[in-house]
Amino acid sequence: MVYLADVRNSGLEGNVLLVVGGLLQVGGLIGKVLGSLIQLAGLLMLYSAVRGFAERSGRESAKNNFLKSLLIGIGGTGLWLVLIAKAPTFRSGLATYFYAMGTFAIVLIASMYFERRVWMEFFYATRTEKFRDAANLLWYGALLSFLIIGFFIGLVGRILLILAFADMPRRIEGGERPQWTL
Repeated sequence: MVYLADVRNSGLEGNVLLVVGGLLQVGGLIGKVLGSLIQLAGLLMLYSAVRGFAERSGRESAKNNFLKSLLIGIGGTGLWLVLIAKAPTFRSGLATYFYAMGTFAIVLIASMYFERRVWMEFFYATRTEKFRDAANLLWYGALLSFLIIGFFIGLVGRILLILAFADMPRRIEGGERPQWTL
């Protein structure tokens, strides 16, 4: 038996903070700063949940994929901010803006590729189908991120991930790890 009650709680609370922080960023400057801090706290809690899951279930690839997703996201966000800052005039700024949005979409897709693998590991270990559904919605949201609808699909996927952690069993049977490809 592998006990995952604290993993379940950390994942649930971390995802709630990610969603709340993301919604707060729609507001003004105070909302953006506060939302970013809340999302950072949620991300740390989510990492704690993934790390605990990986250590207890023997699925180290979940932690490794989460770290890859995180590093791609941080590096890509830095690159995106540099591109946005280099838009001094309207004419060249418009081209730089579209280039930056394309870069943002590519980074989001690359990051979400690895995050999707994390949630599929959770699905295979816990047999909670909401993990699979959330992983797919997050992936489709990233693929459609150049359209506004992609962000809404991603939000629905993140909310479904909250529900997946809520439905996650408190313990799972240890055993054979199924082979899967993405």
